[in-house]
Formats: sequence, structure tokens, C-alpha cells
Amino acid sequence: MSDAVLLVAHGSRDPRAAATVTGLVAAVRGRLRARPGDEAGRALVRVAYLDFTEPSVGRALTELAADGASQIRVVPLLFTPGYHLRVDLPSAVAEVRAGLPWLHVSVAEPLGVAPEAGQPDLLLDALEERLRATNRTYGAVVLASAGSSDPEARRAVEEVAARWAERSGRPVVPAFATAVGPRVDEAVHGLMARGYDRVAVSGLFIAPGRLPEMTRRTAIAAGAAAVAEPLGPDPSLVRLLTSRGTSVRTLAAR
Repeated sequence: MSDAVLLVAHGSRDPRAAATVTGLVAAVRGRLRARPGDEAGRALVRVAYLDFTEPSVGRALTELAADGASQIRVVPLLFTPGYHLRVDLPSAVAEVRAGLPWLHVSVAEPLGVAPEAGQPDLLLDALEERLRATNRTYGAVVLASAGSSDPEARRAVEEVAARWAERSGRPVVPAFATAVGPRVDEAVHGLMARGYDRVAVSGLFIAPGRLPEMTRRTAIAAGAAAVAEPLGPDPSLVRLLTSRGTSVRTLAAR
């Protein structure tokens, strides 16, 4: 029997999203296998999706168990807590374990959670690397996310923005593509009104899709000086996912 890591993405109708996630799975697998003295180095690494794309979480967990996994670490490719982490994932895990009671499944914290004291903030590293790749200068940042009506999810985005502002010494304000604002264009215009004529927009997005594209168009129309690409296969994101797959910090266990 062995350990396994299951990366769980939201899913998208855009085929580029699944291709990006597949690349992340391969990168995490390669990073784990490069650690020969670690049990995690021998872990199975697979992917599942919450919507639009197969395999589902239940199917992926069942297949991992059939392949010999007895302990599975679920790593959500989600930045904030919300309905998916509170309801969808626990329900899928419970359904599988009803038939496989010996299977142990733990769920890692969302990617936006701050690192432990003394550890690098790999999410901020990835966001900054994506902005550097634009080769544009900027004095303030809008941190865009998909958006949610869940206050806890919104607070999580605000906390990431606050960490980034503290580290960078620049204003970083959150914005939301859906649900309650501020919208991306409102956040860009608000920073410009404060005297920041070069505003960059970066997003809490893993892969291309409808919301990242909408965010890009809105940011450019609002006069943003730079718009970062989704995080995709950024090396710091790969390191973050690997750490989530091996950390003892757990959102939930079943």
C-alpha cells in the first residue's frame, strides 16, 4: 500500500484549463519523485475535477484505492475556503469512504492560507513572478479573484492582498470578477484616483478560462499598465502544491 496525492481543480469548459492542470500534475509528480529519501517521493499523483471535466473526485479516489493507495492527500487548487471545500469535497470523500472505510483521506488547506512562520510565501512568489514576466513597471496592484458571496472566502482574498502589500511596500487591493465588488475596473480606477497612474492586475487563477479572460479584458479597458497571466506551471506554484501534498497541516480528515 502507498500514499497518494490528488490535485483537485475546479474544472472548466476551456480545454486550455485541463491542459494546464495536467502540466501541474506532471510537475508535482516530478518534484516528489526527485526526493528519493522521502516516502512522498513514491506517491501516486493524480488529478480530479469538481465540475465540467473528468475524472470526478469520487472516481479518482476510488481508482487510487484500487491502485493500492491507503492514504490520500487531497490538494485543492482553490485559493479560498468556500462551498467547494465545505460541502463538495467532504461529500465526495464521505461517499467513497462509505464503501472503503479503511481508506484515509485528508484535505489540505486552500492555497491562499498564509505559510507557517519562517516559511516562504510561495503564493506571493508565484504572483510576483507572473507580474515580472510582463516586463512592465507598476506602482500598485489589483489582486483579482473569481469572487464569492461567502464572507470567509472574500476575507481570504483580502488577507492575501494585505500580505502582498506588506511585503512589497506597494498598495495591493482586492477585486472580484463575480458576486459583490469591487470589480476589477473599479479597483483600477480607484488606485488611479489615488495617484497611481501605472496599475498592474494579477489574478488568483490557476489556468486560462472564462473568468481570467474577462478579468484581462476588463483590466485593459480600465487602463491597467500590466496584466499577469494565470499562474499555470509557475515553479513557485509547483513548490506550493508539493508542500501542500506533504504538509501535516490539514483542513479536514476522513
